[in-house]
Amino acid sequence: MRNIHNTAYDRIYYFGVWANLWPGPQYYGLAEHGIRATVMSPLARTIIQTLTENGYQALIVGGCIRDYLCKIAPKDFDVVTNATPKQVRKLFRRSRIIGKRFQIVHVVSKDEVIEVSTFRAMESWWDKCIAKLMNKPNHVNNLHGTLVQDKQRRDFSANALYYDVATEQIIDFTGGYRAIQQKQLEVIGETKLRFQQDPVRAIRALRFAAKTNFTLSDSICANLAVGLQRLPSLSADRLLVEMTKLFYQGYGQASLAMLDNYNVLAVLFPGYAGLNKQEKQAAVTFLQALMCHADRRYQQNKHLSVGFLLAGLLWPVLQKQARKEGIKVALAVWIQHIKKVLRQEKKVVAITKRLQEVVQDIWVLQYRFAHDRLKKHLVVKHPRFHAGYDFLAIRSQVEQDAVSAAIYWHEVDAQRRAKPQKDKQGDKA
Repeated sequence: MRNIHNTAYDRIYYFGVWANLWPGPQYYGLAEHGIRATVMSPLARTIIQTLTENGYQALIVGGCIRDYLCKIAPKDFDVVTNATPKQVRKLFRRSRIIGKRFQIVHVVSKDEVIEVSTFRAMESWWDKCIAKLMNKPNHVNNLHGTLVQDKQRRDFSANALYYDVATEQIIDFTGGYRAIQQKQLEVIGETKLRFQQDPVRAIRALRFAAKTNFTLSDSICANLAVGLQRLPSLSADRLLVEMTKLFYQGYGQASLAMLDNYNVLAVLFPGYAGLNKQEKQAAVTFLQALMCHADRRYQQNKHLSVGFLLAGLLWPVLQKQARKEGIKVALAVWIQHIKKVLRQEKKVVAITKRLQEVVQDIWVLQYRFAHDRLKKHLVVKHPRFHAGYDFLAIRSQVEQDAVSAAIYWHEVDAQRRAKPQKDKQGDKA
């Protein structure tokens, strides 16, 4: 039944192209786009070669092509094929099938992971009936189709470009090449419906616009609220992943500006809805310093902690909570505020127990930095002292009250680091 549906879909599509009912795919050669196959990931090229030698169709797809056209160095390379996940798994020893919503294969090398997905099909009324009868909603997400169908299941036209390694051609079904030239982000299909089907597309639209500096299409701007309002209904774990991508891929400052424009933080973290105008301005100023720090670490290929990110994003909410008790509070009360904030703010975006521990440690250290100078020998031994101090240093850029503490603890840390050097010199003498 599925093969019959796929064949019928393709024949109708190409008949429509032949009859000029709708445009067909556009092909762009090397002379036009300038992207040679040799710049693509060697592992991705090897995967495509193996698949084609075994009789399958395989292409590079998505963000890496968009990034090359935008003169951005891509971080990830994705492959799409008509081979099923099980067929791909059989061809590559170092691979594994992952995902429930839509199964894909991760092919692993020494220092790289390539995501290989199967062409996705457009679900029919028959598929929806089967999914309902089997009580398996994910059935409609794991329908395998053809290249013609696959392009319709992608989010944005700029991400729906296919690259043929053998011919060095870009295949464009949705006008994505033109959209990239015009620096405009466009949704494939009816924008409102696509946002209703998967509200995460609204977050992704903001993320891609921040990364590429593209202009959001009028249709996206008009319907963005449709997706954003539905975000709380999604998996909290999935939103944690999307939020991390927003801020920890080198364009956190631009992402923050996009989220601030559309008041998205109040959707992801309910505590932001309780901030007054002055508190919101102070929060944005602090988050700008936080994102500047994150972007700089990303460019330096340094580790980026999700717990540190959450501690920063929720810091304005904790400050709001603590102000209700006055300027000075006991440590026990401070910890109560921390637990209350984490309990309230994990409803939309997942904050696992491990992440809560990281956030609590960083926030408790902020209290100790302000009140425990007499116990400095204990504070500097805390396993997350440096994360806490980095957080204090960011605060000191925007909070006048944190400046003296940042200077003091910087000197304490410098003295602690210098002490082993002096001991070593004494031993040599």
